[in-house]
Amino acid sequence: MVSTQTLKQQLWQEIEQFSWQQLWELLNFIYYLKFKTTHQLSFVTEQTIGLSSDPLARAAQVMLADYTTDQELTAFTALDSEDFYAVE
Repeated sequence: MVSTQTLKQQLWQEIEQFSWQQLWELLNFIYYLKFKTTHQLSFVTEQTIGLSSDPLARAAQVMLADYTTDQELTAFTALDSEDFYAVE
C-alpha cells in the first residue's frame, strides 16, 4: 500500500508538468468532485450526459438543471419580457 505522503508527492510531480490549460481543467474537475460529493451524485461520464470538452460549456451543462428549476436562480426570469430600453 502506498503511503499518503508518497501519493501526494507523485501527484505533485505530475501536476508540475501540466500546461496552464491542463491546470485549469484539473481545477474544474476538483470543483466537480466536490460538487458530486456534496450532492451525492452517481458517477457519470462526459459521454453519458453529453458534456462538452470546453470547461465553461461543461460547467454550464452540469448546472443547467439548477438554473432552470431552482427558484432562487429563476426569480429574475420574470423580467425576461421587460423592455429595459423602453423610455417612459
